[in-house]
Order: sequence, then structure tokens, then C-alpha cells
Amino acid sequence: MLPLLLVIAVVALFFFLRHNKKAASASKDQGPLPSALDTWVSEALSKELRKIEGLGTDLFKKKLVGTLAGEPDPDVVSAISDAVKKVDLEFTRYPHEQDAELAIIVRYENGREGRVTKRVSPSELPKDVTEEMATRAVTRVFRPWSFTWER
Repeated sequence: MLPLLLVIAVVALFFFLRHNKKAASASKDQGPLPSALDTWVSEALSKELRKIEGLGTDLFKKKLVGTLAGEPDPDVVSAISDAVKKVDLEFTRYPHEQDAELAIIVRYENGREGRVTKRVSPSELPKDVTEEMATRAVTRVFRPWSFTWER
């Protein structure tokens, strides 16, 4: 009877710890960006996404900027959804330099990849990114990025 209770307790503890680990990793997937970086990400994405067929026209440039700012245009959202597989942010801290780098990586459905980078001060990085770099002793941290209509 006692061994059976011990096995049940160990299994329950395993699932409890597994659930807590998933919840913790899900909560840190996309921390808020400081407003200056958030603005830069929108501007850089606006330039990168103009490469999508149809979004480079003058008519769609304004609609694209508005869509990325939180006012989605159905035609622009449709074009982006069809062309873009996913967007990631890559934060890199160079140990031999004072700066860090933020890269936006746009992965397209056709296999192409677009990359836009910016040098930033480490103090401009999101708090959860700098904490992860410090606690895990890593120089690169990736975060998924989602469009406003996907949040």
C-alpha cells in the first residue's frame, strides 16, 4: 500500500513540475518591448514587408503602416498572412563590445528570410531578455513576435 502511494505522489509531483515549467516558459515568450524599440520594430517591419507583392505600392504603404500600428486593413492582413510564416526577434549581446543588437527575422512562406538589425544599448533591451542573458550565461536570446491582430 505504501509503495503505491509513493508512486502516485512521485507521478503527481512530476506532472505538477512539468505544468509549472510550461507556464513559466510561456509567460516569458514575449515580454513587452520598450516603446522606442517597439516603434523601431514597426518601422523596420514596414520596410521589410513592402517586399511582399502588392504591398510596395504607394496606396498600400500607408495602409501597411496603419496595420502595423494596430489599425488592421483586411487586404494588408490577408497579404501578410499569406506571405509571412513567422517573425522572430533576436537579441545579441557582444561580450567584447558595449552595444547589443536587435534583429528582426521575417521568415516567409516561400522559404526566403528577411533580416533587419539595429545596434542598441544593453539598457534598452527588455528586462526579461537581460535577465535571461545573465542567468543562463548566453549571448543570444530569441523571442517570437506577433502582429497586433494575432495578439
